[in-house]
Amino acid sequence: MSAARWFIVLSPEGAARSTGQETIKAFSQSVNHDTVKIFDSKVYLDAFKNMLKDPDEAMVVDLLNHALIVQCLAFKATHILVLALSPVTLFTLNLLREQKVATLHWFYEDFRRVAYWKDVLAGYQYFFAIQKGPIFDECGRRNTRYVFLPTAAHETRPDRQFTQSEISKDAAFIGVPSAYRVRVLEFLAAQGVRVAVAGQGWDRYQGPLVPYVVNGGWIDGKQSTAILQSALIGINLSFNDPEFDRNNTPISPRAFDVLLSGRVLITEEVPLVHEVIHDCSFHCFSNETEALDSIRTILNDPQKENETIAKNRQVIKARHLYVNRVQKILEITG
Repeated sequence: MSAARWFIVLSPEGAARSTGQETIKAFSQSVNHDTVKIFDSKVYLDAFKNMLKDPDEAMVVDLLNHALIVQCLAFKATHILVLALSPVTLFTLNLLREQKVATLHWFYEDFRRVAYWKDVLAGYQYFFAIQKGPIFDECGRRNTRYVFLPTAAHETRPDRQFTQSEISKDAAFIGVPSAYRVRVLEFLAAQGVRVAVAGQGWDRYQGPLVPYVVNGGWIDGKQSTAILQSALIGINLSFNDPEFDRNNTPISPRAFDVLLSGRVLITEEVPLVHEVIHDCSFHCFSNETEALDSIRTILNDPQKENETIAKNRQVIKARHLYVNRVQKILEITG
């Protein structure tokens, strides 16, 4: 039996692209590099926009898909893995399936915020997702195999480890701003918590957290690790308040990054956190006051967390890296 040949479509922007790059790196560690070809959707989107005098979005996407089909078939791919937010159309997926190419998608976005999955789901044989809910039910109706697959830790080696004396913050949060995140972080700062806030979009924020914003632009892996290591605690906050839909609140890759960075994780009390990192120890909260209480408890006796921190790092390295997720994809798709 000939080896599988993987055609991987990289996300064009943002955190989805960062996760995609980690996935591709993990593939390079798991299979022969000659059997993998990367299609960078950002390169093609930018190129076609620049080529056209009056670029129409639909035309740009069509041109990208034409290029994708030609390259995928020329590579003699047996599998195409489309990573989140990549503009691959249902027409393209159906055409590739007719050519006996297995179609896979890893949807590591929140289905409540990003709805394109409904339009393309029928074209996928395998749909990997970080949530269940309506995605699971819809996969059943479309004869698509659903697989729950959370994201993982970004395996970034920092330039150096922070010493105890260099830890200058109580807690750190990394992620784009939202009304809910701003509300929680402003409350913590008002109660005297020394927070470090970073992520794309915070440079446009105007409010009481301005003195706490350490980076308002895009954060790469090394910068993220350095910011987390400057604090004792890492905070995981959803984009939207989970109070309105706790069962479907996904777990951010930042939760894994906090644990791998050797920091104490405090995170919202949602069902998926106990399923995804059941093998780690962390602190949960259901509102801002509980978050503040957890932070104060940890700060009162930080040494108490040392053994847990070490165990958490071992678990993340062994079970929650992107190479672990890629291995699952390979096993399931044969």
